[in-house]
Parts: sequence; structure tokens; C-alpha cells
Amino acid sequence: MPESIRRRPRSWVDGDVTPLACRAPQGRAASLDIAGRCHRLTRQRVSGYTGASRRAPNRRRTMTEALMVDQTLDCKGLLCPMPIVKLGKAIRELDPGQVLLLETTDPGSIPDVAVDPEDMTAETMASPELDELIRDRVDRLVTARVDELFAAKEAERARKPKKLAIIATKGTLDWAYPPLILATTGASLGWDVGVFFTFYGLKILQKNRNLEIGTTGNPAMPMPVPMPQLLTALPGMTPIATTMMKRQFKAHGVASIDELIELSIELGVKLSPCGMTMDVFGFPESSFIEGIEPVCGATHFLTWAADADIALFT
Repeated sequence: MPESIRRRPRSWVDGDVTPLACRAPQGRAASLDIAGRCHRLTRQRVSGYTGASRRAPNRRRTMTEALMVDQTLDCKGLLCPMPIVKLGKAIRELDPGQVLLLETTDPGSIPDVAVDPEDMTAETMASPELDELIRDRVDRLVTARVDELFAAKEAERARKPKKLAIIATKGTLDWAYPPLILATTGASLGWDVGVFFTFYGLKILQKNRNLEIGTTGNPAMPMPVPMPQLLTALPGMTPIATTMMKRQFKAHGVASIDELIELSIELGVKLSPCGMTMDVFGFPESSFIEGIEPVCGATHFLTWAADADIALFT
């Protein structure tokens, strides 16, 4: 890739300063952008560098101009041959692909800088080659910055515990288990867990809860004695099914609802009652157990759950 020496606008520095920029060689050539053209160093001395465009002194640097500079060489106040001497030394110390900005107040340095300190020659180079250098430079810097941001984001996620958000809407015995089992399991794993109890699920948080299980409309419920669905609607079947389910859970060592709620509070699970449901059904705050979150609405819970890793609706 050719070395480039590029004319920069006067706005790079204050005062009557002529800034130039050059790229460290990856071959053996250098170039100068004057009046919209680029020149590569060959076997002849360059002349005729008049007509270099000057822009408004207060113009801000473009992003491309800022990104192209790796080092700045201050030669303000120095006369020939010191700017070219310092420039030659600085170029040899650059790493391949780096860009050096030369700031000089000596007008005679402009044609001098156009000559390679090693080859003392120059030839014309098409401007698309310089555009390719700029694109390559910007791509490398942007890629490095994006990789840095992604690494920082991954490190932040690794430090932050996972978040589990659950919405409980049902208040029967069988439907009270899933949200509480999931909540206590997540909290035991070190996750940040919150359960929002709304509508009939609010009954789970009441002090005098009497959670039952209905057999009607629940054909998947296992019965000790198979019976037609019509018989499940008979009076007294709900208490029988509830007692049967509690006995079956206890026989298999499954924790009760009371135990799961106490464990949830102990593990720091956020148990949030829905204020709208309390108003609709006329539940006073005194009817709920202690240790739960303050009464809140959907907006509060959704704000908390906005960055949840897992969200469940039961």
C-alpha cells in the first residue's frame, strides 16, 4: 500500500499554519494531495504546487480527517531545512499504515515535503487509491471499537445475575404450584426473581387462602377411579379432589403452598400484588401475608421486568 502525504485544511491548527499529513510506507512510496490530486514519489522532482485550495479557518475537522492522524509533528516557526529533516526522521519511526500530521508555518516546506526523504522523486497517483486508504483506516478503527463495546457488554452481562419475571393469574391449588416452584428454583440459582399476582392469582398471597382444585373442565387431572366428566360436577367433588391432590403431593414429598411462599420470601423473591385486582375484588391490604412487595400496578412490574432474561405467564 503506498505511503501518502496529504494536504490538510488550515483549520487543523490556529494561526497561519500549513498542515500536511503522511502515511508510513508499506512499500517505498509517498504522496501529497494538492488541489485535489495525489502524487507518489518516483524519479523526478515535483514542482508546480501552486493553487492549493484553502478553506475557512474555523471549519471543523471531518471524521475522516480526525481518524487518519496517529501522530502530530510540530514544526511551527522552523525554516528550511528543519521541517523536512524532522519529517524524514518521524516517517522512519512510524509503524506501517500510521499517519503523521505535520504542522508548519514555512511556506517553503510544502514542495519540500512532497519529495520522499529517501527517494527524492514523485509521480502522479489517482485519488481513488487515497480513498481506499481512508476506507481501510476507518474500517479497522470502527471494527476495533465495535469489538471493544461487545466485549464490555458481555462482561457486564456476566457480572449481572439473570432475571426471571413470572405473572400468576390463577388461584387454584394446581395452578399455584408452577409460579412458586419456578420462583424458588430461580432464586436458589442466584437469579433476580419477581412474581406479579393478578386477577385470581392474587388469592395465593392472602392470609386465609383456601386453594382448591376443580375437577370440572379439567380432564387431564388423574383420578384414582375413572369416572365420566359429568360426575365431576356433582356437589362435594371439589373438596374431594382437593384433599386427594394434597395427599398425593405430601406422599411424594412435595412442599405445600405455605412452605413455598415462606421459602420465596426467605430467598428474596419479589411477590407483587396487583393493585387493580385488589380494588375490583375489594381485597384490603390487611388480608395479605407479610413480607411481600408493596401493592403495585402493571406499569411498575413491566418496568422491572423490561430487561428480564426469562418471562413466564401462568
